[in-house]
Amino acid sequence: MGWFLPVPNWGNWGVLGRTGFYCIGHHSTSDDSSAYRSVDEVHHWDQQDHPIARLRRFLRLRGCEQVSRRQSQVDRLYVSLKDLVEERKAKLEQQYWLYQLNREVDELEHWIAEKEVVATSPELGQDFEHVTVLQEKFLEFASETGSVGQERIAAVNQMVDELIDYGHADAATIAEWKDGVNEAWAELLELMETRAQMLAASHELHKFFNDCTEELLAACEQCRLHVASVADKIRFVGAARDLLAWMDGVLGQIGAAEKPRDVSSVELLMSEHQSLKSEMDARAKSVAACLELGKSLLLSKSPAADEIKAHVDKLLAKKKEMTEKWDKHWEWLQQSESQRCQVVLVVPPRGWGVPGGPTMGMGCS
Repeated sequence: MGWFLPVPNWGNWGVLGRTGFYCIGHHSTSDDSSAYRSVDEVHHWDQQDHPIARLRRFLRLRGCEQVSRRQSQVDRLYVSLKDLVEERKAKLEQQYWLYQLNREVDELEHWIAEKEVVATSPELGQDFEHVTVLQEKFLEFASETGSVGQERIAAVNQMVDELIDYGHADAATIAEWKDGVNEAWAELLELMETRAQMLAASHELHKFFNDCTEELLAACEQCRLHVASVADKIRFVGAARDLLAWMDGVLGQIGAAEKPRDVSSVELLMSEHQSLKSEMDARAKSVAACLELGKSLLLSKSPAADEIKAHVDKLLAKKKEMTEKWDKHWEWLQQSESQRCQVVLVVPPRGWGVPGGPTMGMGCS
């Protein structure tokens, strides 16, 4: 680079000179000057051939006291500036960590406040199933909140202790923040413990009600079955007694009439006997239903099983006796009818062959 400098006492003449630049660093971000010059060369030029260093040596050699004083003043100012910079840097770092801690404390307190809403819920469940679901969800919530909260509170406490040990200027404020967030965390733990105890008590209460309800329903069902069994037993016994009395009446009617004297009286007795048969057939369904009811009571192990079995046995025996007696008497009536017809055919009655007398075969088919 060229330059023109007027020289005193030379008139209007000046001195024309030429100089060049020596780049200490790399020429560009993509340049690597160590490829074409050594590091020692750059260092030597920076320390020995640097224009400012050469000017400094020149002025010192000339004995310039003013420059020395200015140099000392500059050195002192530089040291003072460095101290101010370090002090400012320390204050900025303290302020940065103070803001960082303040943000962490605010976020943690907000998080604790959100969890307190759940921990202070008055909902205790409407029934056993509902409180069971609430208890399971809260236990999961308490476990997760305790784990996450313990990690966050430990991180905040560690940051506070480090700042106080470092000698932070706002150590008193930081200590207050620490106490406040720890008190809020302890209160949340206490609220969660209280909530867990309340849900456990509600669970036990609803479980007791549920168990009592089930036992009461079971007892009611047993009572209902007992009442039904007693009612069925009373109904069976009443029906059995009526049927036994009816069967006794039928047995008393079978063969109670006088012995027939002729064919017409036999036919009359047979007609009456058939009427009893019709009555027996009409009552057959009632007898079968009564026996079925008695058997079902026996299968259900009724307390009056002995009495019921006795009535069932009586009914079966009386039914068998009535059927056999009817059949036997019917057979006898048929035989009597046959005998009366034979007598009418073999022995002619009085007036046989007399005009207006009886005709043979009257009363026999």
